[in-house]
Parts: sequence; C-alpha cells; structure tokens
Amino acid sequence: DLVYWIGTAVIAIFVLGACNASNLIDGLDGLLSGTTAIAAGGLLFIALTLAARDDGPLDSARVILCLALLGGCLGFLPHNFNPATIFLGDAGSLMLGYLTIVIVLTLGDTGKTFLVLAGLIVYGIPIIDTTLAIVRRKVAGKKISDADDQHLHHMLKRALGVKGAVFALYGIGVAFSLLSV
Repeated sequence: DLVYWIGTAVIAIFVLGACNASNLIDGLDGLLSGTTAIAAGGLLFIALTLAARDDGPLDSARVILCLALLGGCLGFLPHNFNPATIFLGDAGSLMLGYLTIVIVLTLGDTGKTFLVLAGLIVYGIPIIDTTLAIVRRKVAGKKISDADDQHLHHMLKRALGVKGAVFALYGIGVAFSLLSV
C-alpha cells in the first residue's frame, strides 16, 4: 500500500508540475509550441526505438501520442510564431504539458525508470525554468504564484529580442533532446 500511494503522489507531482511548467514558459510567441515540438521529436525517437525492440504493450500508443503532439505543435507553430496571430492560452499550454508528461510516464511502463528520466531531460527547459522560478521567488520571500519577469525567456528576450530568445531556447531544447536520446 505504501509503494502504491508514494507512486501515486509522484505521478501527481509530475503531472501538475509539467502542466504548470508548460504554462509558465508560454511567455513568448512560438516558444512553448516550438519547444514542445522539439521534445515530441525526441520522445518520438525514443518511442520508435522502444517499439523496434518490442518493449511492451504501450509501444504503439506512445508512437501515436508522440506523432499527434508533434503534428499538433508543428501545425500550430506557423500561426503562433512572432508575430503571432493565435495563442495557446492557459488551456492550450496546460494540455501540451499534460500530453508531454503522459508520454514521458509511459516510457516507464515496463519498469525502466531511466527512460522516464530521459523523458524528463527531453522536457528540460520548462522544468528548469519552473524550478528556478520557485527558488527565486522563495529566496525573495514572495509567494510561488507571484508573477515576475525573470524567467529564462524574459532574460534572453532582453538580450536577443523575441525571435532571438525563441531560437536560442529551441537550440537548448534540441541539445536536451539529443542528450536524452
């Protein structure tokens, strides 16, 4: 019973954390949809590798979810890139975070926890940005929910402009995906 409840708590933390991390990084035109597409590409490569090895019963579901996420992000990105004509909003960013973490969690369906860690590395940008935001706000004595303009994308925007910041974070996302694979 203890292992079940600890596992349930860890999964809940992963799901809530990924959803909120995606929502927090959705601060520049095209940033979340592009970084999620890059992560979906990395997860797709991992999923195809597992499917080629006949890893388990979720092989086909993982591949389909990765393709759906990748296709949705790439179809949305041209309209969401700077200057954006449409936006994800909270519902869209939360959905992208949820779908991404579901794919990551399915990587561990056969008990291979290192694959879940690899999946978390793929989605490193939102995770790192959220972790830094929580630490930064706690050190400053603010509530975790208080808004600020010190996210990674805000700092890069001040130095590189909107498109420069987005492309820099895309490059970091590709590096995380390659590291994970």
